[in-house]
Amino acid sequence: MGVMWWNLNAQFYVAIQNENVEDAGKLLESGIDCDIRFHVGRQRRPAICICAERGSIALAKLLLSWGCSVNQSDGNGFTPLHLAAANGYTDVVQLLIKFRAHPNAINTQSQTALHLAAQRGSHVIARMLLEAGSQVDREDSFGKTPLMYACSIGSFETVKCLLESGARQDLRDVHGNSALHHATESKLDPRIIHLLLEFGADPNARNSEELAPLHLILISQHRLKHESLKVILNSNSNINLPTKLGQTPLHLACLGRDEESATSLILHGCKIHTSDHLGTTPVFLALRDCSLKLLKLMVEAEMRPHLNSQSFFINGAIDRMQCKKAKYLKGVVKTPPDLLSLCRLSFHLNLGESANSTIETCDIPVLLKSYLRFNDVLTLT
Repeated sequence: MGVMWWNLNAQFYVAIQNENVEDAGKLLESGIDCDIRFHVGRQRRPAICICAERGSIALAKLLLSWGCSVNQSDGNGFTPLHLAAANGYTDVVQLLIKFRAHPNAINTQSQTALHLAAQRGSHVIARMLLEAGSQVDREDSFGKTPLMYACSIGSFETVKCLLESGARQDLRDVHGNSALHHATESKLDPRIIHLLLEFGADPNARNSEELAPLHLILISQHRLKHESLKVILNSNSNINLPTKLGQTPLHLACLGRDEESATSLILHGCKIHTSDHLGTTPVFLALRDCSLKLLKLMVEAEMRPHLNSQSFFINGAIDRMQCKKAKYLKGVVKTPPDLLSLCRLSFHLNLGESANSTIETCDIPVLLKSYLRFNDVLTLT
């Protein structure tokens, strides 16, 4: 008798694997348990879990019609709803919800089906789960919420869905990262960053490594890095916020030889003559690694008062055989600045980060606005 049932079980497994609804139905009629578990690898997996993972909607309907338990789980705590959501099977998710699958069941990592839908970027499934009662801010074993996962993979529609459903953007994972940290750490999407800021995300929040979202953007190599930087610079972010090594965002831009980001930071009024914990300033880094154009911008924006004939920077330029830079710096200290340069310098030093917005509102000639924005330096070749 045992051998016969073993053969029937094996036949049922083959029918499940081959998605043969007719054979599976006949075997259920012969007495096979609809909640049967099969040895798959080191686990004993319920038949319904296998169907959900493969997106076998017809077999799932068959098993459920025979009274199969919709909330049973495999060895890793994955329920059929987890597996269908993780693999993007919208129709299976809809079916399982109809049969009262528990939307807040968790696996061994404390993740709900919503976590897995967010990881995949399945905004349609995410909305279905939320409508079924899934907890929008449930944290998993890593302290991550569905919103954090959606931000990490750069799924704008899923992020929007979660935020509109009340997801909190101020929660932190075990490493102190907020949703905005996750959005700026990997899959940079300026739209997501803008959306999070609109919903109140703090651009100055630091994680356990004392890094803010602005720092993460600057050390990123993503193709949308500069577009993302523009978005966060137009928020109330602290553009002089140092890392635990005392490095400001401008330090990071110069270390990465990212002159476009460095220029954006300077034009937004960041401090240039600031030392990190080793005494290194952005000007020194620009002297070492960046172009003469960026060095000129730094001098015109803030550095001119700090230069003299015995300047460390001039000597450094000579030591490093940077003849053009040394020649330029020597010319700066030998030639008194003209009145226009002094006025521009005073304008930016006094207004700081608000200089750019003030220029826009001033009722002055376009040519003068252009000069105040350092366009004479930026257009140099």
